[in-house]
Amino acid sequence: MFCLLLCCFSVRAQQIAEKTNIIGWTTLSPNIGGEISLSRQWSLDANFSYHPWKLSATTSLRHWLLSPELRWWYCRSFEGSFWGVHLLAGQFNVRALPLTGMPKDYEYAGFLIGGGVSYGYHLPLSARWGMEFTVGVGYAWIDYDKYECKQCREKIAEGQYNYFGPTRLGISLIYFLQ
Repeated sequence: MFCLLLCCFSVRAQQIAEKTNIIGWTTLSPNIGGEISLSRQWSLDANFSYHPWKLSATTSLRHWLLSPELRWWYCRSFEGSFWGVHLLAGQFNVRALPLTGMPKDYEYAGFLIGGGVSYGYHLPLSARWGMEFTVGVGYAWIDYDKYECKQCREKIAEGQYNYFGPTRLGISLIYFLQ
């Protein structure tokens, strides 16, 4: 309770932040994000991830993903805990991802849209630096084409998939511009 009161009455003036998700970099997906304080307890966050290359001759995880999020903070923007509502939009081309059990003989290409809710916590490291921990769940509608993994890339099927589950996972390094 003391920490909550200290948070609400502390003097900090962060308004704009740049960030990058460290978990995204572990999959070799360059990503960048930004967040701006809209009011005392509201902020708007947006993240973009891009992975333009194949992992190997038989493995592919090419994608782009845009994910904006509206956040409500318990005390004040960029301080302590928050709840968020996020959207997802992106395109992908995946084949034989390790640890997923995905068959090597097929490639899937398509797009997704969706959204969800998230919870997170901001940990200040200094006046300009911080860490953010976020987890979210939600829904994504995925439209895809299925190809045989041959030179000609003959399409063998198409479909849609309704996904329910984790939609956000982040450990982000944050730098405050203002």
